[in-house]
Amino acid sequence: VMTVAEAIYALAGAGGGREAIALVRQGFDVTAFDFCGALTKACRSHLADAGLEARVLDAPPDSLPSELSVYDGIYAGRGFYHHIPGRSRRVAFLKGCRRVTVPGSPFFLSDFFTRVTNDRFYDRTFVIANAIRRFRRSPDAVEVGDWLNNCMQHAFVPSEIESELGEAGFRLALYADSPFGPGSHLGHAVGIAE
Repeated sequence: VMTVAEAIYALAGAGGGREAIALVRQGFDVTAFDFCGALTKACRSHLADAGLEARVLDAPPDSLPSELSVYDGIYAGRGFYHHIPGRSRRVAFLKGCRRVTVPGSPFFLSDFFTRVTNDRFYDRTFVIANAIRRFRRSPDAVEVGDWLNNCMQHAFVPSEIESELGEAGFRLALYADSPFGPGSHLGHAVGIAE
């Protein structure tokens, strides 16, 4: 049986370091990464201010850094996953995560936006945004669940999370609404590497 001190975790979406600091304080060996250089810089700074050490890497957009090795689990930081645009990009990202995890490893998706099926807001956004994209001759279509609020975000129904994880080689083991209540429109999920 592996102890926490022996567990090596990757953290996708290092952000300012909140999850990296928490995982290191729990005794995990952490490699954190993010797509935004300003955030990885902040993560490094906050780890140093806390007197903690973790490897923090810069990653190309919607992908994994080439320096990753093999991990006992991956944690996708709060709000990270719903910012990856398009199912194909998200699944490619998840496949990359599966390649760097051992069978049986957990993949934690933390605080992604959720929606109910047939939500009028997302249905209208889908129709209007795709009409504008066709008019502008954009090659990328908007998906049901995509929306803008300072930046692109996607809100999921449970079947999307299960399908995307499954296509990448993870079995959905847990799907739960946020403990902040249904009004938060946030969910959590755990996939297990097969």
